[in-house]
Amino acid sequence: MMRTLWRILRPGERREALRIFLWMVITSGFEMLGVGVVLPVAMFLVDPRHVMAMPAVRTVERFLGISSGRDFAVALALMLLVVIGAKAVVVSRGYRRQFGFLYRLQKDLSDRLLAGYMAAPYAFHLTRNSTDLLKNVRGEIPVLTDGVLLPGLQLISELVVSLAVFGLLMAVSPGLTLGIGIVLGAAFAVVFRATRMRSERLGRARQDALTSMFRHAATGLSAIKDLTVLDRQDRLLSQHEQATRRYSEASAAQMVTVHMPRLAIEGLAFAGLIGILLYAEWILRRPQAAIPLMAMYAMAVFRLMPSLTKMLNAAMSIRFNRATIAIVAQALTEVAPTGDEETASVALPFSREITLCNFSYSYPGSARHALEGVDLTIAKGSAVAFVGPSGAGKSTLADVLLGLLQGNGDVLVDGEPLAPGAMKAWRRQIGYVPQQVYLADDTVAANVAFGVAEHEIDRKAVMRALTTAQLMHFVAELPAGIDTEIGDRGARLSGGQRQRLGIARALYHDPAILVLDEATSALDGPTETDLVAAITALARHKTLIVIAHRLSTVACCDQVVLLEGGRVVARGVFAELARQHAFFQGGGPLAASSVA
Repeated sequence: MMRTLWRILRPGERREALRIFLWMVITSGFEMLGVGVVLPVAMFLVDPRHVMAMPAVRTVERFLGISSGRDFAVALALMLLVVIGAKAVVVSRGYRRQFGFLYRLQKDLSDRLLAGYMAAPYAFHLTRNSTDLLKNVRGEIPVLTDGVLLPGLQLISELVVSLAVFGLLMAVSPGLTLGIGIVLGAAFAVVFRATRMRSERLGRARQDALTSMFRHAATGLSAIKDLTVLDRQDRLLSQHEQATRRYSEASAAQMVTVHMPRLAIEGLAFAGLIGILLYAEWILRRPQAAIPLMAMYAMAVFRLMPSLTKMLNAAMSIRFNRATIAIVAQALTEVAPTGDEETASVALPFSREITLCNFSYSYPGSARHALEGVDLTIAKGSAVAFVGPSGAGKSTLADVLLGLLQGNGDVLVDGEPLAPGAMKAWRRQIGYVPQQVYLADDTVAANVAFGVAEHEIDRKAVMRALTTAQLMHFVAELPAGIDTEIGDRGARLSGGQRQRLGIARALYHDPAILVLDEATSALDGPTETDLVAAITALARHKTLIVIAHRLSTVACCDQVVLLEGGRVVARGVFAELARQHAFFQGGGPLAASSVA
């Protein structure tokens, strides 16, 4: 487990962790001084003459120029205050370093994981639940730092302090300290063993409940319209309530488990004080001799009791959150950089054609080919339509051309393979409009220039894209024009307006290639006709790739590619295919009699 945690840290973070450990050792020295200085003070109060007669005390008197017991008492008190003050300074600085490191690490791990997810191959996201990814970033990372790393630092810190104080007690009274140490150690081991498995079981229950909570909450908020219309909120709320109940029950049970050891330790500490009295009475036969030892022991217990309690609590917290270590470690491993992605901004020439040679692709976990043996050439500046029944592979083929999916076979740009390191440069030349356009809770301009910092948005490019997407009349009616907020996921827009805003987004950076995946499906007839005319005019200067079912969208393309079962079964101009292939006849989705 500790090895896994160590692997999660970067080299700089490991060095900082070691520096913090060294600071803990220094802190333990001051803790030991704070306890040890009590013994001479207590001895002086019990028998000042005996203390003043000690050779070491006389040496100190001569060094400080002290001539009376009263002056020595003042010096002793000042020494005690200095030690306590120095300890407070050192310990407070140690806390500042520990917590600073911990929450910087929380930030860095969250940033690393989110950046890794954002840079992961598209195929990675096809096999993952986005809610689980969000839970890992915003749920598991804080649990790792607050529930594992913080207790781990506390465990190490308190262990070092406890060993230092225990060493001091051994130097003063080895026999008694050893006996007390054996009893406390055995009690610690028994309590930890009794609670370890329970904490681990409760941790797994909390983990499962947290996953369910995130999923049900995300589903409810994302599908609020569907659930409201269907009047099915109650079932989802019930599922979420059951998950939150399991989470709260596991958390409450763990808190009870955490606080139980303190009661046992308090009882043992009190028994230890009684043991010292009996030791002085029966073994030393001088009860007054026990007073200085009891004072130091009481000070040690005062310091060690919280340490023992914290160590037990920390150990149980680590056990309780043990599953998080594996989850975060696996997540960071899955999204670790491979070196394939390019970092430099390089140009990828596209002057002639895009070619697919015997290309096949299967989705992860599927034995069926989504694309099989596809051979295709798309000339620069041409308009190509992909048509076919549902599940034929049209959107998959578009994703391949977008560089999102890598399969078997070759994808060539001007005769050169489209390598993984060139994907960023390739995508910069593409504008893409998906079937479902995601809109952020932001302004019209920010959604058109999606992902661009507000101060870097080219407002002229925004207006140009909105004009081509037939949205200027709508924008002119908005209270703040392109600076108007459109609501979460474009809640204040119609379906057609959302789709056209997606088209404007694709056109914002003036791409050389435009990919439309059912981009006009939500538009009414007249709007679609105007938009298709505008896009067709654009296609004279761009390469246009269209997935559509409407005749008006497909008929204007230079080449129509028909797919069935992942294979290209026909290609040519629409007029020829409409006469030759059954898919375009007999009232089919693209039959000549279809109405746009």
